[in-house]
Amino acid sequence: EELEVKSALFSTVAVNTDRNAAGENIGSFAFYGHNNATTPENLLYSRVMGSMTDVTDGSEDGDIYFQQIKDGSIGETFRVKSNGNVGIGTSSPAYKLEVNADSTSGVMSVKNAANGRDTFRSENAAGTRTFNIGNDASGHGIVLVRNSSGTTTSYIAGSGNSYFNGGNVGIGTSSPSEKLHVSGNIKSNHVYAETYRSSRTDGDVYIQAASSSDFVSIGTEGGNNNLLTVLGSGNVGVGTASP
Repeated sequence: EELEVKSALFSTVAVNTDRNAAGENIGSFAFYGHNNATTPENLLYSRVMGSMTDVTDGSEDGDIYFQQIKDGSIGETFRVKSNGNVGIGTSSPAYKLEVNADSTSGVMSVKNAANGRDTFRSENAAGTRTFNIGNDASGHGIVLVRNSSGTTTSYIAGSGNSYFNGGNVGIGTSSPSEKLHVSGNIKSNHVYAETYRSSRTDGDVYIQAASSSDFVSIGTEGGNNNLLTVLGSGNVGVGTASP
């Protein structure tokens, strides 16, 4: 090696400065190399920097950041803040890991070596898994949401059945009152209803307009919109919208 520091106990290479202004760099380890120009140039390709971000007595802070050359220009690519936050593509990360990028192919890629495993998992304060993203045994993507005890309540599968057992589901509403509550229009090629709810005594399948001034209409797409119309007054029309 060109430089070797060896000790029987603990080795330290120290870089010191007399500067004491916030934002000042303490020192760096720089890596230079030559390009393939006709007359090769000695260029800075990468550098590890130490900086003082706060020099106030008793509350001093320091960052470590990395610079690398890209398309001929040196710039910061990675920073570790004094609070432990790590930034990739940003010099002021607000979270333990913050990644900023501009890429049409994606910002971050995570891959596990085998199927049937998590590629991302989140745990609550008790250490219980509450959110998982991964693949099933066949390599299909899955998303699992669990309650605080670890029981899966929502399961979204890339192939196969998906389910939501955590409570009511709302589409277009944030306060669903039934297992599926849709605020807006619904379009389906086929509707199958087995029962409405066990507490009703007026039929297994129940169709109800929003108010007595509204109506229920059955028709087909393409002009036959009111083949059967039931008004709130109880009048029923076949082939007419105003019985």
